[in-house]
Amino acid sequence: MRIIGCDLHARQQTLAMLDTVTGEVVKTTLQHEGNNVREFYCKLPRPVRVGIEAAGSMQWFVNLMEELGIECLVGHPAEIRAAELRKQKRDRRDADLLLSLLVEERFPAIWLPTKELVDLRALLRHRHQWACLRVKIQKCATGHCLGEWPPTRFLTVDASRPTRDRVFAVVAACRLSAE
Repeated sequence: MRIIGCDLHARQQTLAMLDTVTGEVVKTTLQHEGNNVREFYCKLPRPVRVGIEAAGSMQWFVNLMEELGIECLVGHPAEIRAAELRKQKRDRRDADLLLSLLVEERFPAIWLPTKELVDLRALLRHRHQWACLRVKIQKCATGHCLGEWPPTRFLTVDASRPTRDRVFAVVAACRLSAE
């Protein structure tokens, strides 16, 4: 089995890799150019376990590991930092720390939602935005958001225009009245 501590950044990743059969430790830096990352991880003999620190730009890497069938653990940054005695951050030292936490089975893994759950959350957020927009349009149509009745701003909306254009005109009127 190969255990990899990976200090992930936007343009590169620093790796500390242990082969549990031979005991060999390899340290390298991998640039994120072209298909370098995919080719590197595809060539590794399975099973492989990778540990990374949670960061904002990690999702592409987690998706890649899932696609390649590699186990990827994401660690809690504060707990990983607490395990390091030195407070000075260095990429190689961070990769070594992640590797040692994985080997010693002290890696502070966090829970990550599945792809299905991420998609469901995005769908619900999208639905919520549409529902809020619908309520805003209904309020504008009844004159609640305009403060006047009858709503004279809507009298300028040409009824012969397509429905889509009329809706956009109503939304624009709501925005103007809210400002």
